[in-house]
Amino acid sequence: MALLRLGLLGAVIASWAVYRRSYTYSHDIVTPLECSQQSNDALSRFSRCLQFPSVSDVSANFHVREEKVFQDMIDHLSTSYSLVWSTLEVEVVGNGRLSLLLTWRGSDPSLLPVLLISHYDVVPVTPGTEGDWSYPPFSGAVEEGHIWGRGSIDVKFSVICILEAFSQLISVGRQPKRTIMFVVGQDEEVGGTHGAQMTAELFASRGIKFDIAIDEGGVILSEGLAPFTTTPVALIGTSEKVYTMVEVNISSRGGHSSMPPTDGSDVGSQIAKLITFTRDHPFPSVLRQPTTGFFKALAPHCKNPILRLITAHLDSWPLSIIMAPAIAYMSSETAAQVRTTIAVVNVTTGVANNVLPQHGSIRFNLRSHPGDSSHEGMLQYFNHAISHLKLNASATLMTFGDSGPPPMVTNSDGSHFQAVQKAIKEIWEHEGLHIAVAPFLLTGGTDSRHYAHLSEHGVLRFCPLTFSKSKGDLGRVHGTNERVSIHDFYKGLCTYQRIIQLMAIDI
Repeated sequence: MALLRLGLLGAVIASWAVYRRSYTYSHDIVTPLECSQQSNDALSRFSRCLQFPSVSDVSANFHVREEKVFQDMIDHLSTSYSLVWSTLEVEVVGNGRLSLLLTWRGSDPSLLPVLLISHYDVVPVTPGTEGDWSYPPFSGAVEEGHIWGRGSIDVKFSVICILEAFSQLISVGRQPKRTIMFVVGQDEEVGGTHGAQMTAELFASRGIKFDIAIDEGGVILSEGLAPFTTTPVALIGTSEKVYTMVEVNISSRGGHSSMPPTDGSDVGSQIAKLITFTRDHPFPSVLRQPTTGFFKALAPHCKNPILRLITAHLDSWPLSIIMAPAIAYMSSETAAQVRTTIAVVNVTTGVANNVLPQHGSIRFNLRSHPGDSSHEGMLQYFNHAISHLKLNASATLMTFGDSGPPPMVTNSDGSHFQAVQKAIKEIWEHEGLHIAVAPFLLTGGTDSRHYAHLSEHGVLRFCPLTFSKSKGDLGRVHGTNERVSIHDFYKGLCTYQRIIQLMAIDI
């Protein structure tokens, strides 16, 4: 706590030093748009899609547990959205032909296309927890003002909302000027190597580049973000952390467990030393984009004048240096925003209870800021640790399809971010409700990692639905009682429709 208090005290002093003029804010004026797309048929189509147990599995062929389930789901979508299928060019892509690529040709071929990204694979329901659900996990039940089922949040929601938006726009005769391409992956939950990666390679082989890509990621926090604001906050991911896996293999002479070495050379002691090193020597905390942009976007909505002052100037020296370690100290969530994180995800050793192991391995998962070192830089950290600790060990960079190249940080002052922000405010700001829209760093990974290098202006990661902390919505993602409100479903449909209009039709 002493570090946090010192940081905050220094932050206040530094804030006044850089605070040259009064900080004022006037809420951006937008004209609310009525969201009238409240069709029971649309709700039924969403419910039906949730009834397909389209579970991805890294050990299965094409990363899908049951190919027929995916094939049947594709057939359902083609039948339910026959107008979309007859108007757009539809290709079945990916390994096993279990992913989708829809192309809505624009009238101006000189314009780079917009890429919309989603996936219809879901994570499994933990065996034995099925009875804990209020409604069966693959029922698609429409009850209590919500649609229930695995994938309702992550992320069949966006698949159906985008298809509904296409259908609505086609039915009223709208035609894009800019080509829109929509990809739906089969294995995002296990890395996307059979779906998104193969589709990205297909785009590259065809020489296709994109103006902007839009994927899942951020949501609307309906209760704001304590301690900064109670105003609802829409989070748009403008970058995501880089995924790196490092395996450290440790050796020792072994022997009988009744006579363990006293010099710390046994495998267990070496493992303990290395894990302790990673805890005691974290990567440096640094404030940079998009995290500084996130705080600056919250500043106008902070009621506390000191917090408003600090958040408005976190990109200023020396405030950024003072506050970075203080923010890392606050919580695991805030630490993940300002530094590369290291997590032990697997430890393997031992052959019998009375034998000292001769070999052991530890796998570390690192999530680094796109501005930090490369994958090789992460490896250097462990080589330094091994040398410093004098371990009998070697570190290896593990290759995974979902590690991907370091993504860029999409400009939150650019026209694409502003278009998504405008759509959010037009659809969600009603009856005096204000919404703060902020860029942020996504600490997880999305299929967009496979397409980011093809997009001229980067990737925006946002799914137009609300999360309530008090209602436990965050725990529903990949958990029990996953659900989305009917209100959010219709608002989401309208939001995607407006984004499509602003980026490809009304340009």
